[in-house]
Amino acid sequence: MTAHSLQEAYCYMCPQCPQKFCEERRLRNHLELHASDPNSACHRCRQCDGAFRSALALRRHIDQSRACYSHPFGIKPQMVMEIVLLGD
Repeated sequence: MTAHSLQEAYCYMCPQCPQKFCEERRLRNHLELHASDPNSACHRCRQCDGAFRSALALRRHIDQSRACYSHPFGIKPQMVMEIVLLGD
């Protein structure tokens, strides 16, 4: 599948976060992860401010969303390479 057709395949966008889906039913399932009442959601994404009912739902969102992915311990691979190179 080409990059252009991949973009067309993911035409269902979540209105609450950057996630995109290829099928409407997958978007509907995803929307259930977002809390309908912002006051009932105690887990928020720091990148997109998406609200989630559980820590697991938030973790799944962060792992699956490129826009919201956070590197472990806040350390990006580029930073590690810079530290290694500076240490020589």
